[in-house]
Amino acid sequence: MKKIIYASALLVSLTIVSCGSDVEKVKTFSIDVANKVSKNLKDSVEMLYPDAVKADSLALSFIADSVVVAPTDSVDMYVVDFGGGKEMTVEVKDDSMVVVGSKGLFAYAPNDFEFAKKTGMWVDSLSDVENADRMSQKEPFRKYLITNFKAPKVLVVTQGRGSDNGGQFAYNYHATLRYIVTNKSDKPIKGKDYRFTYRREDRGFPSRPSMAGRDLAPGASTTYSIGCGMWTIVSGGTIVYTATKEQQFDKYFVPQGGEFDQYLETITPTDGKTPSVITDKDGKIKMSGKLNGKYGVKFELDKNFNGFMYYTSQGYNTKIKILGSRMGDKLILEESTNGNHTGTYSGSFDGKVYQGTFTRNRDGKDFSFYLSVI
Repeated sequence: MKKIIYASALLVSLTIVSCGSDVEKVKTFSIDVANKVSKNLKDSVEMLYPDAVKADSLALSFIADSVVVAPTDSVDMYVVDFGGGKEMTVEVKDDSMVVVGSKGLFAYAPNDFEFAKKTGMWVDSLSDVENADRMSQKEPFRKYLITNFKAPKVLVVTQGRGSDNGGQFAYNYHATLRYIVTNKSDKPIKGKDYRFTYRREDRGFPSRPSMAGRDLAPGASTTYSIGCGMWTIVSGGTIVYTATKEQQFDKYFVPQGGEFDQYLETITPTDGKTPSVITDKDGKIKMSGKLNGKYGVKFELDKNFNGFMYYTSQGYNTKIKILGSRMGDKLILEESTNGNHTGTYSGSFDGKVYQGTFTRNRDGKDFSFYLSVI
């Protein structure tokens, strides 16, 4: 009985010695890799850690004496802790070692990283490779966010003394309408970022004049005065932003934290497949239908959903530019005129029918639409 106990104790002792020896080897190996990571020597690191190829760059700050190596439940696998949530997993293969995973070693541009954390794109509990796969979506993700972004109504138009914001019919040569524009945001607005526009009709001839914007401090107001002649109608005072949607996004977008998960849902069709699209003999996607149930519209797009649209009442020669973005069965079309973003079509597309909501940029008003491929 004593011999059996003695043999078991000897076996345990040998196992501990062997494990301890591997721990020291793994620690030496890991510190060598960590030094290469700290110097962003990607080519050298990739030889020892193949998945490092997915990183934009590498970075690590550590104290060698504080590095802790611990065996895992899997044979020949060790976790190396560098402190501060930075770690790597090392596999011992006969007389060689290789890094098979890590956390906190992949680095990105500060602005990209901050944006990724705020939108839920980056998750601390995930491995570097998992986060790298998520970060690889940053361009289409940003496009998705910009497409769905609605700029806050930072400039508000109200009526002033001697004016009627709903319109005024002037019977003499001395009538003056006044519109007050107020900056409701906590940021200064430059005059070059907007124009004040209104609808004017003189003796039955309509026009859409505009006036240059003016610099406005947070909470400040300015007044636009419009003189009227006899038989003049003035109405529809409003703000048209000259900044592109991308510029408005960069200035006003505030992440809530779950945007990336929402994006992932949009790129996964409900049936797991991207619907096929019907095209004509020239490879064009042509659609026709109604906006708000009464305005006839037609679209002519290429395979990337870029092209143009026009209102049937205005004719083919009055084209509006369209830029598209398709994610599974979701289709988003951005329209612009003279380089200014004017609205967004957003809805579902099964290859035959496109339906959803059109949002007009100048006032944020929504209209339903239903289009069929023809």
